Amino acid sequence: MLLAIGFGLSKVETIPAWASLSLYIGAYLFGGFYTAKEAFETVIKGGFEIDFLMLVAAIGAAILGGITSFLTRGLGEPRLPVIRAARLLPFAYLIWAGIVFAGKAAVNVGLLHRDIGTGDSWYAPLPNGYQISFVDVTDQGTIEVAGSGSGLNGVRLLQVSGPYLLGAVDTHWFEHSSSNTDTVDSYFVIDTHTRKRTAEPDLPALKSDALHLGVSLHLEPIYTVYSRYRFTWFDVVADCLLVLPPLAALIALGVWITRLRRNRQIATTT
Repeated sequence: MLLAIGFGLSKVETIPAWASLSLYIGAYLFGGFYTAKEAFETVIKGGFEIDFLMLVAAIGAAILGGITSFLTRGLGEPRLPVIRAARLLPFAYLIWAGIVFAGKAAVNVGLLHRDIGTGDSWYAPLPNGYQISFVDVTDQGTIEVAGSGSGLNGVRLLQVSGPYLLGAVDTHWFEHSSSNTDTVDSYFVIDTHTRKRTAEPDLPALKSDALHLGVSLHLEPIYTVYSRYRFTWFDVVADCLLVLPPLAALIALGVWITRLRRNRQIATTT
């Protein structure tokens, strides 16, 4: 009700902009309190709520519409289209972001064989037919032949060196999955050409294997290695598509407001 009254009052030139803006704010507060509360609780826990995005868009619409109304006060009927555009812009951006995200996810999963960048599982291909995957946590993961669905679990440290994968494993990874630890108690070398895995009991033995293979040993956290292969040029392009068109729309809105104000100044001086 408050939203409808506020919208109706925004059409009446004799009523100040703050009146409709106050009604909009009241509608958002009274109508969205419990939705906002549930959305924030879900997001804080690491979940995802479309209601949260709608709430952010609604707040953005109120703020952007209020600023536009303030900057165009006294400009008469020509100000109404730019105010409507300002209020619709956050919702248009939300739709645009959804389209970009869906396209990005489809390309990453279908063509590049990578995760979509959200959720509770992540994976990325390595340049030798293997892949890294995580479930729930990223301090330890699984090394497996791409698409096999099974592999070596509990890997905490990893190095990719040509056809070889060298790393360190926490054999009690399941018991440690909910604790903050970097424990490793076993080491391995995988020849990705033959898919042969050699287990080693300690770091000196792994160093000896690396020396025999002509590899300079430099183990890294598995998530560091994952990040190196997960993110590609396509992610940069998709992120630019996410940011640049809305930024251009904001600039266009600013230019529109500036022109309205300039036209009013010209009309006043003449």
